[in-house]
Amino acid sequence: SSATGTATVSASGVVTAVGSGSASITVTYQGKSATFAVTVSLSTNSSSGFTATIDGASFVGLGVTTVRSTVGGAAFLAVGGSSGFTGNYIILSIGFPAAVGTYTIGPGSVPDAGMQIPSQNSLWSATATNGGTGTIVVTSSTANSASGTFSLTLVPLAGTKATGNKVVTNGVFNVKF
Repeated sequence: SSATGTATVSASGVVTAVGSGSASITVTYQGKSATFAVTVSLSTNSSSGFTATIDGASFVGLGVTTVRSTVGGAAFLAVGGSSGFTGNYIILSIGFPAAVGTYTIGPGSVPDAGMQIPSQNSLWSATATNGGTGTIVVTSSTANSASGTFSLTLVPLAGTKATGNKVVTNGVFNVKF
């Protein structure tokens, strides 16, 4: 990351928004590099909402943070919250193209999703390269908001203490940028 006060990159390659601003993220794999720009606008917005069921337990986002990326017009959002199934603070995030539509997570897909329990160094994901599956339905998308539903099967990310898949159902988001 060119600006670690805006976005950091973990040893396993997870990009985390940490402050408002702009950053360039450089990815290097097998001698090839690519750089992309992100603009982060962090805000806790009381008019935003994010709920789901994780492994049968209710999850309610306590603070909704939204990020609209300049990459391919994609819109990303992340949510911090608590869950009855662990009692720990967790982060549930999804990323999707900005347009209204139904998006499937799988090989070669653009959307992605992840869940993290920082205190346990545990991370699950559903991405085109890490496995996991899911569907994200964007029912409304404007320059200032997005809403829709999602369901996911998240798989443990190598290099973390995560074990077993996490099943996310009944996901609903209504967020403001």
